[in-house]
Amino acid sequence: MSKSSPERGGSPVLLITPANYDERIWGRLATELQRRAPLEVVIWPEASAPHSAAHADPIRPLEQAVQDRCADDLGAVVAVGPDAAAAVHLGGRGSTRSIVLIDPNPGRSLPEVPIPDLEERLERHLQSLPERIKEAIARRDPVAFAAGVAAESAKYLSDLDAQALREVLTSAAPTLLAGHERVYDGPWWPDRLGGLNVPVLVISSAPADDDEELPLRVARALVQRCQRGSLARVRAETEYPWLEQTGAVAGAILEFIDSWLNDPDG
Repeated sequence: MSKSSPERGGSPVLLITPANYDERIWGRLATELQRRAPLEVVIWPEASAPHSAAHADPIRPLEQAVQDRCADDLGAVVAVGPDAAAAVHLGGRGSTRSIVLIDPNPGRSLPEVPIPDLEERLERHLQSLPERIKEAIARRDPVAFAAGVAAESAKYLSDLDAQALREVLTSAAPTLLAGHERVYDGPWWPDRLGGLNVPVLVISSAPADDDEELPLRVARALVQRCQRGSLARVRAETEYPWLEQTGAVAGAILEFIDSWLNDPDG
């Protein structure tokens, strides 16, 4: 890995995380990223709380939190899943140098990736779930759902990581079946990618042996929308690749940061 220049190497990396932030889940990734630059963590719901008419747009208090805690110059903004909306918004500021999206969730289908059989796909996915998870969804039982997800993920994690994930999911159980609450009522974030003149890395943890996997097709389509987009693939069996495959995820991010640090046009 090439050495970064002092001028840019000091720009902080901003990690946007969901409400159930826990050092045991995110700590190893944070430690790896700190090898490149100072790291700031913003928990988006806390940045936008209390949610009221004055905070109808959760992006504004997020911007305030970033302004209060970070320098004007952000080396990279890293976000997971639907939090891509916040990362892309911050990427539109002239002070953000790059964006990393881990398994980004557009929230609806992309025109480039039509899903004519969406309902059938969802039904097949539901039927493929373990019985305990299906029963929890049917009963709208968030605690049982959290336990089921943790148990399935535990097959691919160390005992310590599995225990931490189980405790974190259980504590966040009331929100797990409620959908994503941090709604950004602005332009759909995938439509903003083409207007960004900063490098964008999309990390997909879709199975490496299935090029037609829907999440991977979506990831490729998002990269194609970017002026300076790139794709990295990290194979993970759980929905938590930064925990299951910390080294691979961190390595992809740091390699990406190095690439634009050493790009004369970066």
